[in-house]
Formats: sequence, C-alpha cells, structure tokens
Amino acid sequence: MSKDSGPPSSEDVLFGGRLKYAAAGHEMARLRVSFLAMARRLPTLVADTTRLGWAADRTALIAVALAEAGQGVANAAGLLATNQVLLRLFAAVPAPDRVYHALPSLALVAAASAFTAVLAAVSLAATGRLEPKVERTATAQLLRRVIRVELTAVEDPAFRRLVDSAELGAMAARRMVSHSVGVINAVISLGSSAVVLALLHPALLPLLGLIAVPKGWGTVRSARRSYLSLQAWLDHTRQQNLLATLLSQRESAREVRVHAAGQYLLDHFERMTESSGREQTRLAHAQAATSLAASALAGIATALTYAALAMLLVREAVPLA
Repeated sequence: MSKDSGPPSSEDVLFGGRLKYAAAGHEMARLRVSFLAMARRLPTLVADTTRLGWAADRTALIAVALAEAGQGVANAAGLLATNQVLLRLFAAVPAPDRVYHALPSLALVAAASAFTAVLAAVSLAATGRLEPKVERTATAQLLRRVIRVELTAVEDPAFRRLVDSAELGAMAARRMVSHSVGVINAVISLGSSAVVLALLHPALLPLLGLIAVPKGWGTVRSARRSYLSLQAWLDHTRQQNLLATLLSQRESAREVRVHAAGQYLLDHFERMTESSGREQTRLAHAQAATSLAASALAGIATALTYAALAMLLVREAVPLA
C-alpha cells in the first residue's frame, strides 16, 4: 500500500470490506434504467398493486379510487371558480357590485377546498387500512407457493435467496400502495389543471408542462442520488449495528473484556459514524444544488409563462382575470 492511499478503512480492517446480503442482489437494478423506461413500467406496477388491493380489501380500494377522482373534480371546479372570482373583481362596475357578484364563486371555491380536504382524509384513511392487508396478501401468496416446493429445493441456497428477495417484494407491495396513490393523485391534478387551462385558452396548455418539467427533473435526479447514497448507508448501518451489538450485548461482553477489545471496537465505530456523517453532508449539498437548479429552470419557465400571458393580453385573446 502506498503512503498516499491512507490508512485502511474500518470496513476493511474488521470485515474485509463492506457487507453485501445475497437478498439484495437486485437493489441497484432501478439505477440501470432510464426515466422513460421507469415511466413505461409504472402503469404495470400500479395495475399489479391494484390487483393486490382488490384481493386484499376491495372496499378500501374503491374508497381510495373515488376519493382521488373526487379530488380531481373538486380541484378543477375550484380553479374555474377562482377564475370567475377574478372576472367579477376585474369587471368595470363599482367595487361593492364586484364583490357582491363574486360571492357565489367565492363560496364555490371554499366548498371545493373543503371537499378536497375531506376526500384527502378519506383517501389517507383508506390507504392506511389497505397497506397492511396488501402486504399480508402478497406474503400469503408467496407462502402458498413455498409450501408446494419439494424439500430438496427448500434446502437449496439459491432457492433461499429467491425467497428472501420475494419477501422484500411483499414489503415493497405495501409501499407501492401509497406510491400508486401519489402517482394517481398527481396525474389527476395535472389532468384537471390541463382541462381548466384548455377551457381558458388552448395556448396556455403547453405552459403547464413547461413549468412542471423542471420540478419533475429535479425530483427524479434527487431520488436516484438518494437511492445510491442509501445503498452505501445501509452497508455502514449493518456494520455499525454489529459493532454496537458486540459492545453492548451480554453474549459478546465476556469476549470483548477478555481481549480488551472494547476501546478498539469503539474507535472503529466512531470512525464509521464519522464516515456516514460525511456522506450525508455530501448528499445534502448535492441535493441543495439540484434543488437550486430545478428552481432556476422553473423560474425561467414561469417568466416565459408570464411573457406568453402578456402576449395573449396584448392581442386580447384572454381577459385580464
């Protein structure tokens, strides 16, 4: 080892390198696919989650679907009502008349907001009810197949790794419930906004995508970076937990004291936590830079949107409201 390479890491000294679980063999797969490839797979994942939800608790699933659809309708109604409020307030009539004429639309805005809040609570409650049932259903489907396997296969290490991965999939199915609800909510919200903009003026429709794309890019980039960091953090956490167990558990206390290894293990534990802290700091700085870049692009998009609106106003294609 050269002098420039520095001292060996705690992982190399104590474990011969970082720990890797066989069950985590597919953990990095999502980083090898593009955003478009993930977008193409998303409908299939949502459909699979929907089938599991239907098998687990169709009442809760229907409640989530109706609540999310209702929120989309309420959002669209609220946007249209807001536009009507502005039309009334900008009308060329005395101020008291403007306020009086705007009251019905204001009431509709308030009602739409309240209805959306109620539906969001319904969706959250139904999702919370559905998630554990989906995980239980997925696990039961897995075990139903496992009990049919011959004993020779059960004793095969490759089969054990496959089952371990499938068990992780059952937990992932639970998380996919809330993820699917989030995706559906976002699609419905964008759809309702697009309908409203198209009704106001078709030229406004492309501006919605112009503003949404930078934030979407920033979100995807940050998520991929966080996932990469998470894999490194998991390795550190596994090893740190093992050191903490050796230092604190009764089973290892005798050996640690006989060999006077307590301080030695504690020093390595502190080195590993410092390394983890540096990784989290690096990630925070990188995420902040991505957020700033996405905000800058969104700001440019917003400026272009106002410029387009100004052109429409100058040509009297849309009212000032």
